[in-house]
Amino acid sequence: MGVFVMKKSRGIALKLSSLIIGLFLVLFLSYTVTTGIIIKKQSVEDAEYGTLQTAESSAAIMSERFKKANTTLQTTKRIVESMEKNKTLSTKGILDIMENNLASNDDLLGVGAIFEENSLIVNPNEAILVDSQKRFGPYLSKNDNEITTTLIEGLDDKNVSQWYWVPKEEGRTVLTEPYDYSVNGQTVLMTTISVPLVNASGKFFGVLTADVSIDYLNELTKSVAPEGGYAAIITNNGVLTANSFGKELDGQNMQDDPAWTSIRKTMENGELTSMYIDSNELKDKAYNVFAPMILEDIDETWTVQIVLAESKILETYNHVFVYTIIASIIMVALMTAASVLFIYKQLKPLKFLRSSIETAAGGDLTQKVEEKYIKQDEIGAVALAYNNMLDKTNSAIKAVLNSTTLLNQSSNQVHEAFNEIVSSSQEVSVAINEIAQGASKQSEDTEETNYRMMDLSDQIDAITALSNEMDELSLKTNVTTEKGMQEVQSLHEHNIGTNEMNGRIQQQMELLASNIANINQIIGSIQSITEQTNLLALNASIEAARAGEHGKGFAIVAEEVRKLAEQSKNETEVIKSTVESILENSQQTVAVIASNAELMQSQNESVQSTQLAFKDNSDLSRAIATSISELMTQLSTMLEHKNQAIMSIQSISAISEETAASAEQVSASAMDQQAELQKVAESMQNMNDISNELQEVVNRFKLA
Repeated sequence: MGVFVMKKSRGIALKLSSLIIGLFLVLFLSYTVTTGIIIKKQSVEDAEYGTLQTAESSAAIMSERFKKANTTLQTTKRIVESMEKNKTLSTKGILDIMENNLASNDDLLGVGAIFEENSLIVNPNEAILVDSQKRFGPYLSKNDNEITTTLIEGLDDKNVSQWYWVPKEEGRTVLTEPYDYSVNGQTVLMTTISVPLVNASGKFFGVLTADVSIDYLNELTKSVAPEGGYAAIITNNGVLTANSFGKELDGQNMQDDPAWTSIRKTMENGELTSMYIDSNELKDKAYNVFAPMILEDIDETWTVQIVLAESKILETYNHVFVYTIIASIIMVALMTAASVLFIYKQLKPLKFLRSSIETAAGGDLTQKVEEKYIKQDEIGAVALAYNNMLDKTNSAIKAVLNSTTLLNQSSNQVHEAFNEIVSSSQEVSVAINEIAQGASKQSEDTEETNYRMMDLSDQIDAITALSNEMDELSLKTNVTTEKGMQEVQSLHEHNIGTNEMNGRIQQQMELLASNIANINQIIGSIQSITEQTNLLALNASIEAARAGEHGKGFAIVAEEVRKLAEQSKNETEVIKSTVESILENSQQTVAVIASNAELMQSQNESVQSTQLAFKDNSDLSRAIATSISELMTQLSTMLEHKNQAIMSIQSISAISEETAASAEQVSASAMDQQAELQKVAESMQNMNDISNELQEVVNRFKLA
C-alpha cells in the first residue's frame, strides 16, 4: 500500500493573508491614486484660481490708484476746455486749479500744463513760466508740504517729452514709462499721465500733465506675492518696474521673451491670461498669470504678473501623498498582523486533521481528530465526518478480516480434502488398469476356447488331452474371475468413498459460496461508505468554492478527504476483484465437482455392469468346470452337446469382450476423473492463494 505524503507547500494562512493584504493594497492604491489625482487637480485649480484672483485684484488696486489721478486730469481737462470755450481761461485760474489738484491727491508728486502760444493771456508777473516757444508751461511740485512752481523745459526732445508730444500729435491721453525723480533729496519712482486740450473746433491748444508716484508698487508686489513665487509690474513697453523677488529683476525687458508678444495682445484686449513657463528665477516650472491694468481713455497697458512655482502648487498634494504612503505602510502592517493571527487561529484545526489523514493514508486507522480541536464550523464538520468515516471503515475492514480468516480456513480444509480425493483417484485408476488387463486376458482366453471348440469335431480323438487342458484353463479362469470380482468390489468401495468425498466437497463449496456472498455484502457496504465520503468531499469542495479565496484551505482538506475516499474505493475494488475471482474459481470448482459427480455416476454404473459381468463369468466358469468334469465322465455324449458348447463359448466370448470394453471404459473414466480432480486441486490452490492475498491486503490496515 502506497503511503500518502502531502507535498510541502506554503501555509494557507500566509496565502489568505497575502490575498487580503494584496486586495487591500489594490483597493487602497486605487483609492489613493484616484484621491491623489483629485487632490492634485483641486490643488492646481485652487492655486491657479487664487493666483488669478490675486493678479486681478492687484491690477484693480493699481488701476484704482492711477484712476484717481486720471480722473483728476480728465475733470481738469473738461474745466479748462470749458473755460477756453467761454473765453474765461486765465493763467491765474489754471494755477489755482493745478494747485488744488496737487493738494487734494497724495499720489501726485507734481502737476503741470503746457498751453500753446496765444492760447491764453499771460500776466507779466508769470512771464517766467513761458518758454522760448511762447508756450505757457507751469509745473507745480510738492516740497516739504510746500508747493513750488517752475517752468517746464526740454519739450523739444521727443524721447524725453513723450508726455507732451503724444497728446499733441496723436490727440490722446498717454501714460509714460516709469522714471526716477528726486524729491526732497530722495529718489522716487514715478510716471506721468498727460491729457490733450482741444478747443471747440478740435484744435489742440495744450496739455495737462500729472506726475504720479508709483513707489507703492514695490509694497503692492510684496503684499500680493504668493509663497514660493513672486509678483511683478510690467509697463506698456514690457519693462519690469517693480517686483517682490529682488532688485536684480528691475529693468528687465519682457520683449526679449518670445511669449511676450502674444501676452501683450491679450493685455491690450483687457483679458487675463495664464501659462506655465520655466522660471530661471525659481529654478522650476512656474504658473504665470498676467492681469492688465485698465484705464479709461489710456491706450498704454500695464500688467500685473504673478508667478507661482509648480512645486509650491503641488506642495499640499505632495504632503498628502507622503502622509498617505506612511499611513498605508502602518495600515498594511496592522492588517498583516491581524489577518495572520485571525486566519492562523481559524485554520489551526486543519493541522490536526491533516496529521490524521496522513496517518490513515499509511494504513493506520486508529488516529482521529480530537474533539477539543473540532469547532462548530465547516472545518469542524469535515473533521466530524472524517472521524465517522474512520469508524465505519474500521468496522467494515474488521468484518472483511473475519470473513477472510474463515475463507482461508475453509480453503485450507477444501485443499486437504481434494488432496485425499486425488490420492484415492490414483488408487482407483491403478485398480481399473488391473481390471482392464484381466478382462483383456480373459477375452483372449475365451477367444482361444472358441477356436478350440470349433476344431472339436476334427480333434475328437484328442479330447481327453484337451479336457485336461480345459480343466486347467477353467481353474485359471475361475481364479482370474475371482480376482476380477475382488477388484470390482474394491472399485465399488472406492467409488462409495469418492461419492462421500464429493458430498463433503460440495458442502465445503456451499459454505465457501456463503462466505463469499457475505464478503460481497461487506464490500458493497464499504463501497457505499466510500461513495458517501466522496460525496461529502464534493460537497465540501462546493462549500469551499462558495467561500471564495477564504475557502481555499478548506478545499485542500476536502480534496485530501476525496483522495482518501478514492484510495479506499480502489482498495475495495481490489478486494472485490479478488473475491469475484474466488467466486469465479468456486463456480468453476462446483462445475468440476458436478462433472465429477456425473463421471462417478457413470463409473458406478460401469462398475455395476462389470460386477454383473464378472458374476456371470464366474457362474460360467463354474459351469465350464462342471462341464469339463462331466466331459471326463461323459465323453461319449460330447458330440451331442458340441453345438451347445460352441454356443456357450461364443456367449462367453461376447461377455469377455463386453467385460474388456467395460473395463476400458471404466479406465478411461478414471483417467478423466483424475484429470478433472487435478483441475479442481489447481483451482483450490488458486483459491487458497487468493485467500492468502486477501488476508495480506486486509492485514495492512491498523484497526482501532
